[in-house]
Amino acid sequence: MGRIVAAMESMQAPELFTRPPEEDPQQLDAGIAARQRLGKVLDDTKPEALNIFASDHFETFFQKWVPTFAVVADNTAATACSGRTWALPLNSLLAEGLLDGLVNRSFDLSNLQDATLGHSFETIFVSTSLPPLPTNYQCAALGAAIADINAPRPEHLAPIGGGGISHPLDTVRTTEMLPWAAVLGAIGDLHLEVLSYQETTHPGHGVVRFHEGAHPEKNRAAAPLTKFNQNCSGSQAPGIPTGRRISHLN
Repeated sequence: MGRIVAAMESMQAPELFTRPPEEDPQQLDAGIAARQRLGKVLDDTKPEALNIFASDHFETFFQKWVPTFAVVADNTAATACSGRTWALPLNSLLAEGLLDGLVNRSFDLSNLQDATLGHSFETIFVSTSLPPLPTNYQCAALGAAIADINAPRPEHLAPIGGGGISHPLDTVRTTEMLPWAAVLGAIGDLHLEVLSYQETTHPGHGVVRFHEGAHPEKNRAAAPLTKFNQNCSGSQAPGIPTGRRISHLN
């Protein structure tokens, strides 16, 4: 049975590599340290596959074709960020199972192969830039469906959401949090631990991980999550659906 052994969300920030002079080095270092803590979680829990929900920055798609959702279904993908390149190994069988299962659940999505990914390293693409955008509800429903599809699989899994918490009003504002909604749908009602939040000059740098069990902060965290449960464009959406939790997290 598929097991979620870790769950987390983080900004996707090239400035951690490029370190532009207008940014506070201490803020950048705090974000790096928090992401290193996420790396330690992955080292300890040893997931065999990552479901990375994230957006594109016109590095994979361009304006003539931007799907609402897409799954990278290949054995490898090339990615580049700040002058560095990687060849990422992918689980094509897992991806093909997601494509089949999501289409059977009436999701409209694209099959992406021979992909060049951007700095978000997305394996499950969520559109956050060009309208019409999905709602938070649709993204959470996507995550819940993916958790259900993955449940019978043998791999240990880790859903990861990528995106800035806020952007200037002349860019994508808060829509980069739509992939975060997909992760919330996949994992259900878990405690959110904020490892770092830095108000940089461009996006808000947030880094969080999730834990099993009730915590004293749960009620205090309910208000921002309720506010978040709206379409980022301003229209109302139904309550976020949650997926079947398929394991205990560390």
